Amino acid sequence: MHNQLKAFMEQYGISQTQVSKAVDLSGATLSLYLNGRYTGNKDAIDKRVSAYLRQQQQKAKIPHLEIPFVATRTARKALAFLELCHGLNRLGIMYGGAGLGKTTVLREFVKFNPSTVLIEPDMGFSAKVLLQAICRTLGVDASGNIHDLTERIIGVLRGSGRLLVIDEAELLPLRALECVRRIRDKADCAVVLVGMPKLLLNLKGQNAELKQLFSRVAMKHEFGDAVSDEDIATIAKTVLGEIDDELLPHLCEKVSGNIRKLCNVMTLMAYLRSRFERNGWDLEMLETANDYLIH
Repeated sequence: MHNQLKAFMEQYGISQTQVSKAVDLSGATLSLYLNGRYTGNKDAIDKRVSAYLRQQQQKAKIPHLEIPFVATRTARKALAFLELCHGLNRLGIMYGGAGLGKTTVLREFVKFNPSTVLIEPDMGFSAKVLLQAICRTLGVDASGNIHDLTERIIGVLRGSGRLLVIDEAELLPLRALECVRRIRDKADCAVVLVGMPKLLLNLKGQNAELKQLFSRVAMKHEFGDAVSDEDIATIAKTVLGEIDDELLPHLCEKVSGNIRKLCNVMTLMAYLRSRFERNGWDLEMLETANDYLIH
């Protein structure tokens, strides 16, 4: 069994680290096993490896649907807004519901504007963690206190003409947003804060704590709660290729203007078509795919 695992790893370029995590073995134990020198309970490891290889073979049968960036009307407007904030050197905010493609638009913008500083915060980002993330993205020392980090960032961004974009900015606490204001003021650089509608409420502040920051917001771009059926149809045609025009209204109805849901539905449809060796796309396939989703 260890020879089968070695052959599989070589064929697909999978590292020992990846396999050790998947089969829940230490790196040292896996190394001994692969080299035929493991003296422990080899049968137990053989069972784990056999199950792992079987799972990988099953996964390989599932088709991977490639979903590229599609320049819909919504996406083009968002890209134009980013270009405007950058070009005018202003502070802007971009907000809207979940699953509408905000992050996808940002990554597409960065692809063609690699000098953009894109930060994607996680839950629990403090002011210091945010500043450290910006420093690392800028390629500068991320050690020191908040003042040191802030001054280092300002020194790099001042006069650089670069754009600082912070995604999911509604996750940031008050102090972190205040640090963004200071960077914006001192470096005089373009900044765009992106997030859910809660971002706008956070910037206004329950007690006007961020009045200074909110007063500096020059422009806004709102995604709303859903994208248009036209955008949904454009993406579907791009990804699925030939799709019956009679099926499109049903697809639009199912996904309710949500791009993330659309991608999930199309991925399931692709799996069903492959699994049952069907040609084209039909309503039954759409209904079955939709049944798998949480609404």
